Amino acid sequence: VYSPTGGQHMIYHSGVEVHGVEYLFGGGTATGATGVSLQKPKVPPPGSGWTFYQSVEVAPLQKTRGEVETILRELKMDFSAGSYDLVSKNCNHFSEAFCQRLCSKSIPTWVNAAAAVGNSLGIGGLIRSAMGQSGAPSAGGKADIGAGGLASAGMM
Repeated sequence: VYSPTGGQHMIYHSGVEVHGVEYLFGGGTATGATGVSLQKPKVPPPGSGWTFYQSVEVAPLQKTRGEVETILRELKMDFSAGSYDLVSKNCNHFSEAFCQRLCSKSIPTWVNAAAAVGNSLGIGGLIRSAMGQSGAPSAGGKADIGAGGLASAGMM
């Protein structure tokens, strides 16, 4: 889990470490391109503005490398770069989906609490607008905030 300051915060970025590799989701404008990428664990995405905060063990991994690769292929189709949305389909939503598929467990709720609050209060549109992401989420959205999120945009 990453935060803008490297400590406790309201907004977080997350990835999932499996077999020594960290997988994460970020947006972009490339049509059809996956938003799922990999990186060295505990190293913030380049230029993102995030600082490593802490590791959270969700559950022991019971999947083989082959099973993990199959899960990732399937998730890459659901998490295209253009589908990224700050409130309804961000890096933390990917981490949740990946953990559910890997071990049927959830990431801690505090990791994506800001997006959950935005959705529940109906202020997702305001958040998107403030971040330059127009309209409601769609499969072909134009989010380009990506892994940098609010921190890289200077909002935190």
